[in-house]
Amino acid sequence: MEFVSIARLEEVPAGEARLFGSERFRALLVRVGDSVFALQARCPHKGCEWDGAKVDGEILSCPHCHVRYSVRTGLNPLTTACHV
Repeated sequence: MEFVSIARLEEVPAGEARLFGSERFRALLVRVGDSVFALQARCPHKGCEWDGAKVDGEILSCPHCHVRYSVRTGLNPLTTACHV
């Protein structure tokens, strides 16, 4: 596996989400406190790019479909199990 550097720590502002990378590889980096989380460059719900995504604590909101995800787990915190 090849290591690809896409940003320096100081380029990732605390409490914000920013897209970084090149034509070959892009990722969304989110800094929460001293931790930095990397996610794929597109929202898994509809495939829209994260550009303009908002962060509230550890929750990331897609600016297009408005689905929310935990940056720590990748799960939607509002999803509840439904059994039929």
